Amino acid sequence: MDPAIDSACSTACIHEAFPTPGALWSIENNLSLSNMDFDEFVDAADEDGVFRDL
Repeated sequence: MDPAIDSACSTACIHEAFPTPGALWSIENNLSLSNMDFDEFVDAADEDGVFRDL
């Protein structure tokens, strides 16, 4: 990971999101169309890191 990014994050910073099976299509479609960046999905994930859907 980039040290500059890590130093800006708190200890609770999440750098990954785990999609539910029903939400996986949303990530794939939006990334392939360049509608959204992966960081937007990470930000939309719950506090436990699970992305359920937008």
